[in-house]
Amino acid sequence: MKTQEQDLTEVELDVVPPALRESAWPAFVTQWPAARLGAEGLSGRILRGAQGWIIFMTAERDVHVPLHRHGAQWGIVLEGEMDLTIDGVTRTYRRGESHYIPAGVAHEATLFSGWQGLYVFDGPSAAPKVKERR
Repeated sequence: MKTQEQDLTEVELDVVPPALRESAWPAFVTQWPAARLGAEGLSGRILRGAQGWIIFMTAERDVHVPLHRHGAQWGIVLEGEMDLTIDGVTRTYRRGESHYIPAGVAHEATLFSGWQGLYVFDGPSAAPKVKERR
């Protein structure tokens, strides 16, 4: 059965911080805008710049991120593990392991409860669009 790709290009920033296990992040990261990343149980903190974005993410429970594509991204697992499928090839990534997803390549992931990751998106057009919430 073919998985349908989902448009995950919008990220909603939330003024009220979500339930993150923020003790894992340095204090200055917890001051960055909070984000809802399109999947229940997945939250993060975003730093946006002209050259790209950095997103610290936490899975509060098992989370499936459906098949999608966007600009290039690099990530590293900080805690826990995830199953990541890049261009049809699935691999499990654990603490300390990194991965690179080229621009436009379809990918999906299952993030297991307690997973934390750091993601860097190349250029402002590579990262998801942001919808600020008030």
